[in-house]
Amino acid sequence: GTFAVSHLSVHGLWPEYYPQGRNGSLWPQYCNGPAGDFHNCNPPVPAKCQVSSSTVAKFNTTDLWQSSGMEYAYGSLAPHQWSKHGSCSGWNESYFFQVTYDTYDRLRILPGPKSIEAAAGTSVSRSSLQSGFGKSAAFICDDECQLAEVWIMLEADPKTQLPLGEVPYGDSASKSCVKCKTIKIPGIRTCPPPATSCKPFSMGPPCVSDAECKKFKGCVRCGFTSKHCTDVVEDSDGGLSTDVVEDSDQGLSASFV
Repeated sequence: GTFAVSHLSVHGLWPEYYPQGRNGSLWPQYCNGPAGDFHNCNPPVPAKCQVSSSTVAKFNTTDLWQSSGMEYAYGSLAPHQWSKHGSCSGWNESYFFQVTYDTYDRLRILPGPKSIEAAAGTSVSRSSLQSGFGKSAAFICDDECQLAEVWIMLEADPKTQLPLGEVPYGDSASKSCVKCKTIKIPGIRTCPPPATSCKPFSMGPPCVSDAECKKFKGCVRCGFTSKHCTDVVEDSDGGLSTDVVEDSDQGLSASFV
């Protein structure tokens, strides 16, 4: 969508051990708790690892996942984030995704994220990028010094585990950007026209039913999750049909792409 090409999007929110951050520590993941046992949800293939249809209906809308969480709306990030991280929050899945979006909405209006969005399509110095966030963010770059992710660590309320204010993240997660004097901010791209056929490893025309897809060359059905025609005969989209961590030293890590 037009929002996604010029704004930061949601990657996820997860419990993390603080103050170590990413300096050699491991965040809790695939937990066994109130929401169930998720230890064998990597990858999230079993039905118990999937996100319920009611939660999908609530968040897979043009205002939420379809604008600022494309991998949730059209990929498999929702069950991955829920089973890997949400299962360790002590919350139910709907509340986990709601807190994720509440946190996203709060963070993206801060000076740092706003400066990134204003610089879409340009290059900025690493020092100026860092100055907008202070010490609360870590930047992840690809091999060509293009910004891929922004990681922000937040203090967690010791009783509710809800994210509070930002805390120093440390520089360990920013090593991929250290070599970059300037960092490219992904820019606005013109969306390609809708596909008119189906090809291997490519998304076909948008659809609502299998019958629609059979009108297009190479297409055999409508993807359950993607809502785009595909050449894959067997449905591999997966139908979209928690050990509680209550540690006063625990923080929450939010990642925005």
